[in-house]
Amino acid sequence: MRRALVLAVIAACGDNALPEIAGLAPAQDLAIVAHQDDDLLFMQPDLLDAVRAGTGVAIVYVTAGNDDRDLDYAQRRYAGVRAAYTAATGATDWECGWIELAGHATEHCRLATANLSLVFLGYPDGGRHGEFAASLLALWQGRISGADTVAARVAHYDREGLIATVAAAITATRPRTIRTLEVAGTHGGDHSDHMLVGALAVLAHARAGVAAELLSYRGYDIAGEPANDLAPVSAIASDAFAHYSACAEGCAPCGDACPMFSSTYAAYLHRHYAVRVDRVVGQFTAASPLALDEEGHIWTADPPATATALDHLECLAPIDGVPTPMLCGGDGAPVWEILPATVTTTRAALGLAQTGRAARLADMTGDGIADLCADDGSDLWCAAGDGVGSFTPATRVAALAIDPATLAIGMLAGQLDACGEDGTGTACASGRRFLAIGSPAIAGGELCGITADGASCGTRVLSAWPAPGASVWFADLDRDGETDWCSATPDGPACGRARDRAASTDGVPWSYALAGTFDAMPSDSATLSDVDGDGRADFCAIDGLRVTCAFSHGSAFGPRVPILELATPPTALWGDDTGALCADVGSAVTCLAPAGRAPKAR
Repeated sequence: MRRALVLAVIAACGDNALPEIAGLAPAQDLAIVAHQDDDLLFMQPDLLDAVRAGTGVAIVYVTAGNDDRDLDYAQRRYAGVRAAYTAATGATDWECGWIELAGHATEHCRLATANLSLVFLGYPDGGRHGEFAASLLALWQGRISGADTVAARVAHYDREGLIATVAAAITATRPRTIRTLEVAGTHGGDHSDHMLVGALAVLAHARAGVAAELLSYRGYDIAGEPANDLAPVSAIASDAFAHYSACAEGCAPCGDACPMFSSTYAAYLHRHYAVRVDRVVGQFTAASPLALDEEGHIWTADPPATATALDHLECLAPIDGVPTPMLCGGDGAPVWEILPATVTTTRAALGLAQTGRAARLADMTGDGIADLCADDGSDLWCAAGDGVGSFTPATRVAALAIDPATLAIGMLAGQLDACGEDGTGTACASGRRFLAIGSPAIAGGELCGITADGASCGTRVLSAWPAPGASVWFADLDRDGETDWCSATPDGPACGRARDRAASTDGVPWSYALAGTFDAMPSDSATLSDVDGDGRADFCAIDGLRVTCAFSHGSAFGPRVPILELATPPTALWGDDTGALCADVGSAVTCLAPAGRAPKAR
């Protein structure tokens, strides 16, 4: 029955007589890709997580994916992505028709039950190296002024029309997250269409003026990076891709799944690496908005005058000490650092000198501002935060006779509590007692830690994988309100998500990787803290005289970003779910301040 439905949709779509249908609905997630398999290969499990959540997803396919062939081949690929998402969701109520975006006729297929829209702009495929006559690279370089679409209702696009159309899709969907492809060749060669569509998404994002985060997913080069997808989860993406391939390539009847596909595609499906591009840093001396990506490139919102095989956007370069726009990509993309302002307070001023160096950040007063607390072995002391990085002198809060290094603070069973190990178990200021839990933490309203059964929260065992004595951190990594966990490994943190526990309780590497090597962060004195305030805990660690953070993307961390630069090597690091982050520098405490970042070239 499913095959019959898919075949019926193939017959209907691509027909110029298709009806006009409703325009794009609001969607929490918007993907902007080049071809009809880019979303399936490079953006998983993130995009399928969003689709299966039902909170609204729209996917814009900029090119027809026709590979210099005719409309029939493009329509086979269109049918393939419909089959893929039917397989992933179980929904079959596709409705296809025509909509208009920024004055351009656009094919729109809607899967209402799954709250999913697929949008096909139909710009001609450019070939891997941009070699086809109507390629996006030729358009960017000014060798052509525009091109007609490969579609039943032909539209004509120049570069401005493409930017306006993608910006219109962003405006119509009002997404929380925008996912796109490589924005320039800063990681090596990729498909020309991938990189040009990534650049297009950056320009359209700025044009639309929305606050959505923008994630740039790397393409072909990830095949050489370590695998970082949980096998049972990547199996869902593999099944979706097998259904796509049946329609697009004819390896099985459309509506069925191909029994196998190439090892190259399999490599992509077990990996995903993304860089966030939307950390807006202000104007500097440029007239257009700017965004600092997690690798330190500052991109402008001005379309470049030309392009090369790897250079598709303008970025800022320090020319004679002045930030100046230039064409960037490949090895020619200067790297900057934007370090937040800090505030340093002496321990004497805090009144915490008698407690030793063990301390924790937590909102003890319920005002949404982190306070700094420590235990002296018999009593809990807290210094109230002022919201700008400083604290008032500490006062005694409660009697709490514990090992100071095991202090955990948070909302426990609906009540603010402080707990720690006292030699016979875990004791709390509220009078609660628990069996011995190594490295206790309070997360999601429960006491978490390492038990004899593994990483546990309350009576639930999250994973048997971390061994006793391992460094483990507990927090919400993917903004779903559930407690996730990370454990230290030689390659950096390995993490498990609550949403994946039905499939597996194993952890997978979350560190970013480049050139085949994980960007492993030190695990000593590390902490999880939502530094960027997006509801997902970030991994921060001491690295010499610096503190660096890797921001959570929901299923992996991005590249390390410098957050604190200190004159004295810090000995401890504290963070919490308010986004506060402080480092112990001996006789003083240095904390993030909310404003005043200072740019400098690296």
